[in-house]
Amino acid sequence: MAEDEVVGSIGLIDIGNNCGVIRKMFVRHSHRGGKGVSSNLLRRLIE
Repeated sequence: MAEDEVVGSIGLIDIGNNCGVIRKMFVRHSHRGGKGVSSNLLRRLIE
């Protein structure tokens, strides 16, 4: 979130055997490119 505004999302599908697949990942265009949003989303997903 950026100033109480959602700027990205990510989804995960459990495919069993302790594995998962990223289903969807979205980052608002204005927050793409070196701002760290996608990296933070991926980091939070695997925590």
